[in-house]
Amino acid sequence: PAMEAAAGAVDCLSKAMLSELKNLSKPPSGVDKVTNACLILIEKEYNPKKQTWNRAKAMMQNVDAFKGKLGDFRGEDITEQEVGLLQKYVSDESFTPEKMSSKSAAAANLCTWVVNIYNFNRIYVKVKPLMDSLQAARESKAAA
Repeated sequence: PAMEAAAGAVDCLSKAMLSELKNLSKPPSGVDKVTNACLILIEKEYNPKKQTWNRAKAMMQNVDAFKGKLGDFRGEDITEQEVGLLQKYVSDESFTPEKMSSKSAAAANLCTWVVNIYNFNRIYVKVKPLMDSLQAARESKAAA
């Protein structure tokens, strides 16, 4: 369900929403947290000093390409380093789609994407070893 919610958030992002967001000269308070989280995941920008509004606008410059990167992103591939960097955002009580929706529809959808792709990864990391064990047991049984 978390992966489906993340995909749904990307589907809800319109070109107009993203264009409006990237054309802001300065983001509303909190919106920069959402774009910083996207910079970490999409651009692999781990240096907080480089997680700037100008860098975020550059990431969103080609709206269609940016949406494509969001849609193609694999939650399974989030590294533990990225999890650590995202933790401060996803645990922040102001980092919610509801809080972002009053500031920007695009930021609300991007926030939904970040939260759900993060949650998917946390579930995946726990379930993957169990799935691998089950697969090994099935292969062992088939070989017997």
